[in-house]
Amino acid sequence: MVAASCGGTEGDPNPTVGTEVRIISQVLGDSGSPELEIRWFPTSCESFDSLDVDESDTEVEIIISVLVDAGACEMPEGEASTSYTLTAVLGDRAIVDGNLGSTVKLNAEPGPPDQ
Repeated sequence: MVAASCGGTEGDPNPTVGTEVRIISQVLGDSGSPELEIRWFPTSCESFDSLDVDESDTEVEIIISVLVDAGACEMPEGEASTSYTLTAVLGDRAIVDGNLGSTVKLNAEPGPPDQ
């Protein structure tokens, strides 16, 4: 699991800023629809940066990237989420967390991907 910390010190003119990937906690949607809601548990000091989605005939690989800024730390409340519209309905394609290479079950309870 990737975790970010707020390692900057108060008054530091160059607080740590960088992009990291996150583990998907849940994907919500309907196999007959192209709409997905992707969720993850954020750490403090981060904001959503981007979503990289690679679709094939058999799977949809998703990577969540966040911007970690040690100078802007706030305690997150619950899961963070973003929406994505696939180029076609999900159908029977597998959803893969590209960070771990593991499948994520559609509409499963929040948690880490299957190993």
